[in-house]
Amino acid sequence: MRIIVTGGAIIRDNEGRILLQKRSDYGKETLKLEFKFIEDINIEDISTVQRPVFEDVKREVITILRT
Repeated sequence: MRIIVTGGAIIRDNEGRILLQKRSDYGKETLKLEFKFIEDINIEDISTVQRPVFEDVKREVITILRT
């Protein structure tokens, strides 16, 4: 199961948790949304395309990565 962020945006709630999507199969509409603190996110579970963004968030890099 991979974790992705919709549209490449990182959405945080009032507590600072990040909204994640979990899809069990891309051919089906099985979808789970959950908020997690960045410290609780296993980088290995993040898709390789989005992993650099999460690594920067964990390191508190706040520059724009992509336009």
